[in-house]
Amino acid sequence: MASLNTTSFTTALKIIYPDSLEEVWFPQSPFMAWVPKSYDFEGASKQSNAIYSGTRGSAKFSTAINAKSTPSFAKFNVTRKKDYAIGSIDNEAILASASNRGAIAKAIKVQVDAAGYEFGRSMAFQAWSDGSGQRGKVSSYAAGVITLTERRDTVYFEVGMVLEKKNNAGTLLGGEMTVDAVNIDSGTVTVTLTGGAADPAANDRLGRSGDFNTGANNSDCFSGVFAWIPVTAPTSTLFYGVDRSLHTTRLGGGRMTGGAKIIEEIVFDALARLRTNGGTADTLWMNSERAAELQKSMQAKAFVDVMSEGKAKIGLKGFTIVTTSGPITVMDDPNCPYAYGLITKRDCWDFSTLGDCPHFAEEDGRRFLRESSSDGVEFRLKYYGNLICQAPVNNMLVDFDT
Repeated sequence: MASLNTTSFTTALKIIYPDSLEEVWFPQSPFMAWVPKSYDFEGASKQSNAIYSGTRGSAKFSTAINAKSTPSFAKFNVTRKKDYAIGSIDNEAILASASNRGAIAKAIKVQVDAAGYEFGRSMAFQAWSDGSGQRGKVSSYAAGVITLTERRDTVYFEVGMVLEKKNNAGTLLGGEMTVDAVNIDSGTVTVTLTGGAADPAANDRLGRSGDFNTGANNSDCFSGVFAWIPVTAPTSTLFYGVDRSLHTTRLGGGRMTGGAKIIEEIVFDALARLRTNGGTADTLWMNSERAAELQKSMQAKAFVDVMSEGKAKIGLKGFTIVTTSGPITVMDDPNCPYAYGLITKRDCWDFSTLGDCPHFAEEDGRRFLRESSSDGVEFRLKYYGNLICQAPVNNMLVDFDT
């Protein structure tokens, strides 16, 4: 029988994933595939400087001299967040395929792809979150079935996921729930309560176990779109050290309600508002169902190919609409909340990490470790990083339903 060891596994991994593990989770999160990437998030934090006011001037030279000043900068000191996915391969399966390199590769690929899928689903949720870790809110509960307040939030739940909950005041409640079934059509999640968990109550907030922290909006999740561009204008509460109420649109993006107009009118009005705010854009992101509505309404036929950003490359599809400021590419992501759309500019975003996202934990030089409690080997995927918006002014959050 051929010898099989962790070196053989590492060699197989390099063949299966020659560029990066990003390609494993990119398909699960179109927005995060599209966002530019950087891999140099060193130090305690990464600073993002947004200009919200220029230097002073005057029609009179003497007045301009006296008014001489420096631009007003907001310094966002963004800290890293973390995420982990841990998998294992049974030793019996390893030995049974030891003489078949194809079988070895398949065993490795299945397990790593599964961990990558978990990463992708986590990234997809966090990308469009407000950073609170909340995946859904309880409308009602009966006989193990949770009905969510928003049916489409079911896309954030997976069978086997372990949940925890907070009440509406932000208090972390005891016990956990394991997801047994998900029904996207009915907007329900079937769960088994464990650890002495009480029945979920109306308005309870649901999150993946380990994501929540104590407090109304505290979590270990990264700051997604709705954290940088909140639904309501930001207040004086500091966000990475910045009081965004000093200029809500330049430091927290713009927001506009649809006012019961038809969908294309809302889009063009939002683009005009963005220009009024001093922003520019090249892309409109929408929920997949909402993007289909816009496409049918406008009878859009001009489709474009868009490449992902990062070490791994995959192709994305969009369609264009013509505006006075140039073409806007409409992209869809099923993880974007149905009620909202984001008009934005690609180069104002940066998903910055310390190394690859994800990468294998191999600080001891090994990607696979013997498990202490079962007959198998373990691998760990992880990342350290955060989503950063370099220019919030180039963003307009559109509420289609209000």
